[in-house]
Amino acid sequence: MKRILAVFLAAAALFLGACAVSGVQGTQALPSEGAKIGVRGQITTRSDNPDGSVTLLVEGEKQEDTEYDKASVTVTAKTSILKNGETASADELKSGVRVEVEMAGPVAESYPVQGAAAVIRIVT
Repeated sequence: MKRILAVFLAAAALFLGACAVSGVQGTQALPSEGAKIGVRGQITTRSDNPDGSVTLLVEGEKQEDTEYDKASVTVTAKTSILKNGETASADELKSGVRVEVEMAGPVAESYPVQGAAAVIRIVT
């Protein structure tokens, strides 16, 4: 019985630690050094959602340092938007703007992939 309780407590501690690291507690994602770029390309469509989030379709070419050539990306309050190293507004994310996106967590493996953005850099 003590062994089962010890395993349960260890599993709970790992789960809670993972939640804190992954941003479940609502902290804004910070740009990561050396993180893999999910997609780099132009915004081809933008949809403003009723919940306040924004969905972007970003299309480019798959490159050595990117994972996808096309992605449907959700921009939330947790997404960091940067332009020239400074914080930028979601209002700057319009069709035709070139961006690179770091994805936040897993993506839906459809085509195009679908997922939330951790960091969006406006490429000038």
